[in-house]
Amino acid sequence: MSLRFQHGGRTERGYILLVLLLFVALLGIGMLSMVERIDSQIKRDREEELIHRGVQYSRAVRRYFKKFGRYPTRIEELESSNNLRFLRKRYKDPVTGKDFKPLHMTDVQISFNPAAASGLPPGPDANISATQPGAPVAQALNNQAGAPGVGGPYATPDGT
Repeated sequence: MSLRFQHGGRTERGYILLVLLLFVALLGIGMLSMVERIDSQIKRDREEELIHRGVQYSRAVRRYFKKFGRYPTRIEELESSNNLRFLRKRYKDPVTGKDFKPLHMTDVQISFNPAAASGLPPGPDANISATQPGAPVAQALNNQAGAPGVGGPYATPDGT
């Protein structure tokens, strides 16, 4: 007995294999889309945890400032100062896996305004073009910091 089935003089071998290959291909495409969704969900969870840890650091700094009237200079001061703990433990950045690094106001100003490192006054002639990423943020920070001729929250009463 032959394994070939004939129907009208044609052989019908291989159709089951084609259907099986199509099913495996569709299954692979479905798994790929599910992996992408899981990957984006993991990223969202890490970002949410990053926000939570940032809030913990923020609360610890506020409590430290309220207690001592000054900001901590090191993270160790948040962990233990005069037998007071303002932070339960030292957290790691869940996105990069590295330790958090405290930023001082001068660090932030330098990263948004490279001309500040050279001692140039902030403003429109600080070599920041509108095409650079973050330029509107840097210009807004310059304007808020009381740039010459611009009244910001840190400006003197005469507007400079």
